[in-house]
Amino acid sequence: MSKKINIAIFLGIIFSLGIIFIVKEDELLSYAERRYLMQVDDIKLEDIKEGEIVTKIEKYALDQFPLREELRALKAFANYNIFMKEENQGIAVTQNTMYEIKDSYDYNKLTNSIASINTVANSMFYENDCYFVLIPDKSCYINSNNHSYLDIEKELTKFLHPRISYIPIYHTLSLDSYYKTDLHWSQDKLTDTKNTILNYIGYNESENYSSNKIEGYFGSYAVKSALSYIEDDIIYLTNERINSAQVFNYETNTTTNVYDLAKLQDEKSLDKYDIFLSGANPLLKVSAPESTGKTLILFRDSFGSSLAPLLLEYYDTIYLVDLRYIDASLLQNFIDISSDYDVIFLYSTDMMEIPGNFK
Repeated sequence: MSKKINIAIFLGIIFSLGIIFIVKEDELLSYAERRYLMQVDDIKLEDIKEGEIVTKIEKYALDQFPLREELRALKAFANYNIFMKEENQGIAVTQNTMYEIKDSYDYNKLTNSIASINTVANSMFYENDCYFVLIPDKSCYINSNNHSYLDIEKELTKFLHPRISYIPIYHTLSLDSYYKTDLHWSQDKLTDTKNTILNYIGYNESENYSSNKIEGYFGSYAVKSALSYIEDDIIYLTNERINSAQVFNYETNTTTNVYDLAKLQDEKSLDKYDIFLSGANPLLKVSAPESTGKTLILFRDSFGSSLAPLLLEYYDTIYLVDLRYIDASLLQNFIDISSDYDVIFLYSTDMMEIPGNFK
């Protein structure tokens, strides 16, 4: 009798989920996974002719399945707490912080990325002062990490062109400098890093900032692992100079503030970290009231979005270039490059392992 009851319950659950799947409206976004979900309108009649109909229907069903997020969380709980796995979806937790497990580091790809940067520096900025800053992965500050930042740094400096000065920052950071649930560093922990960079170039530092808090931040590692019991606060730093600066986006031809707080209310914004300079963009110009007459061209990945506002301390204008989205040869169409501009290449160890990110 109990067997029949169990079967009936199981069939009832399956039937109920099927009904919910049919009648519920499609979810547009998965905030947990930071991506847009497939919609029923994405399945076209021509997919039948092209033989893609089954694949698309399967993807749609997986994206719109009822209780999808709850099931992801249940899987994560089981992996970490029942099966006692070290990781879920490649994300491990130690010292109350999440990090990505990496088996190895591809030094051949690192070398290719360095060659791309050397080419940009020597072909476009042969008269400029050029600097390189390598950002450690947060796992480099965890004992169980299986590749060494110092080894990556040694390899990089061996192939970096001699006219590009290397600025070491490893000693200015710690595990606490990064969000617990994300790969990025936390802006309020970057004072020593910013000072080290400016001092190396030849500027004195200042620390006149006010702190502002955004609560309830779940970063990319929390998203990937489906863990929600650890969360962060985003702390962003302001002062009169940062508040008066304006950011021009060459792609959208729009102007915003340094901190785009509208991202917090934008239902299409998937990551609160995008308040820093509105997230990923090919080319931005940040302009502050003139006081130093200094201009910086900052080649960067997403880490640069939160560091750049602090560099307004000594630069009136900062151009932020993301070579994932714009070819370096096109910059001369937008920037009247002068030999007295400082040039910084600021990249994470992860970014340097993907040479295709440098156009």
